[in-house]
Amino acid sequence: MTVERQFCCGANLPSGVFVRGRDGTAREVARGAFFLEVWWSRDGSRLFATTGGDDSTGSVSDLLTGTVVVRYCLRGPSPPPCS
Repeated sequence: MTVERQFCCGANLPSGVFVRGRDGTAREVARGAFFLEVWWSRDGSRLFATTGGDDSTGSVSDLLTGTVVVRYCLRGPSPPPCS
């Protein structure tokens, strides 16, 4: 898995998350501006990412299915929607 980020010329530039197949080809599985961390599940079947920007809500998503696994508040202990 590779995460490509742009470092020049604008705020909130999109990042791309790519996986490489056995044949060496790369495939983009996600694109977004606020990927904080990206990691594989222990068995390698799921690719997770934490996301969140300068707002109060963050999430953990499975990038291969597009499913949000959990949402959480970045600025306090209350459940979403966050204030």
